[in-house]
Amino acid sequence: MLTIKLLLDAKQAVEQKLLFLNCQRDIYRNNYAFKSCRTIISVSFEEDSQIVSISNYSFYNTGLKTANLSQCKQLSLLNGYLFYYCKYLETVILPPNISCIGMHCFRLNNKLKSIELPDSVKILESTAFNPSGLTPINISSNSKLEKIDEYCFQQLSSLYIPKYLNAMPPTAIAECPLESIEINPENQYFKYDSKFLFYGRTNSTLFKVLPTYSDNELTVPNYVTDIADYCFNGLNILSIKLHSSIETIGIYAFYNCANLTNITIPENVSQIGEYAFANCISLTSISIPSKVSIIRISLFYNCESLSNAIIEDGIENINDKAFFYCRNLRRVVIPKSVSWIGINAFSGCTSLTSIEFINNVIVFAFNAFIGCTSLTSIKFINDTITLNKDIFKGCTALAKIEIINSAIITQAQTIFDNIPLNIYIRERLRVNEVSDTIIAKNSHLFITSETKLEGKCKFFFGQKSVYVHIQYQFNTIDQQTQDILDYIAISIIHQNLKQTLLYAQVRFLNRICFFVNIHK
Repeated sequence: MLTIKLLLDAKQAVEQKLLFLNCQRDIYRNNYAFKSCRTIISVSFEEDSQIVSISNYSFYNTGLKTANLSQCKQLSLLNGYLFYYCKYLETVILPPNISCIGMHCFRLNNKLKSIELPDSVKILESTAFNPSGLTPINISSNSKLEKIDEYCFQQLSSLYIPKYLNAMPPTAIAECPLESIEINPENQYFKYDSKFLFYGRTNSTLFKVLPTYSDNELTVPNYVTDIADYCFNGLNILSIKLHSSIETIGIYAFYNCANLTNITIPENVSQIGEYAFANCISLTSISIPSKVSIIRISLFYNCESLSNAIIEDGIENINDKAFFYCRNLRRVVIPKSVSWIGINAFSGCTSLTSIEFINNVIVFAFNAFIGCTSLTSIKFINDTITLNKDIFKGCTALAKIEIINSAIITQAQTIFDNIPLNIYIRERLRVNEVSDTIIAKNSHLFITSETKLEGKCKFFFGQKSVYVHIQYQFNTIDQQTQDILDYIAISIIHQNLKQTLLYAQVRFLNRICFFVNIHK
């Protein structure tokens, strides 16, 4: 059959209302048939319309207030972006036989408050109505709807889940201020008990706790094994009890629970999604169990009251911004299982005073501890360390680095701020790769006769750059170490134990006086 294309240059049109003749089968003009035609206020179709296709963006950014597609009985799909940014659109009558509403179809339709969904619709694609002014979407008990895709809605206050709906990610309704949910009793996938929305034939996934939940405490039912994405997002709740059978916690699960102070992550949990506890500004302590192999991106982002975080052995990666802006976090012990610390993982932890690494083969990403202004000491024990740029930049209180039998790899030129440090090396330090001098001039290096400096240590410290203190020497220093010391030493000072302790006390008092003077 002949397909008639609408060739009208709509920007020159003077009509404010469009009526498509029933002979037309296709609306197409390079996907933008009436784009930005602000004079168009309504669109409708003649009875028995033959339209089978309306292309993407056809009514994008028009002045439409009403769209009546009730006569488009042969139309099976509303293409993506069809009414995108129709900010005046208030009334829509959908085609009676469509099976799918495409992505962004009614995006940014802020005056569209309600719509009747035809029973024929099976799929609502992502962000079909997000954002829009839509608060209810009227779905009948005869609806064939099977799938609602991610971020589909933003403002829904109520939702009806029909019989066949089986696929709906938590993100589909994550942003909605839902007050009520109704479920067709024949639906086998979702259940609702006035507090909780569950998913799965055995209710094993806690899908959503409605924003109307008002109790201070919540106990998750013991048949739940999975906490869905965004499940508790934004709830005003103080305490949540999770039982031992829970295995996964989704992304943003407890995001922005500003009053949450107490939660224990069960030992069987093996996966926690990104941002799961971000912005839980009242949370004071947390223990991450060993089965959680990855602390994901921004997991505890801006948990400003978090003072105690236990990272159990078994965790392998601490990803980007995992503890970003945890301003009250005071001490961290990194277990031997950790091999990666991501970008800004602990940045802005302004109360963090000490970090200890034990038996790690570990890579530090850029800026891992940047801005930890209270950090005074770092200890590496039996580690192989790869250092990247600006890891400890802005750590203005850092005074002591203790290295015990460790190896360092770095190609970065700036790791610490240019602040003289006290560096304590017991047993062995091997620098395998280095691109430039890392340690600030006039730092103090403390070693014993047991210390062995290997590899490219001379370039790590720099020529004539540090004061070397040899503590309680009993044995002869090996030749390689002696050669490195001769290269890096401004002077070599031999100390007994009593002198070492006295020196450390004087350095500490001088440092306090220095900061007091700055403050004044």
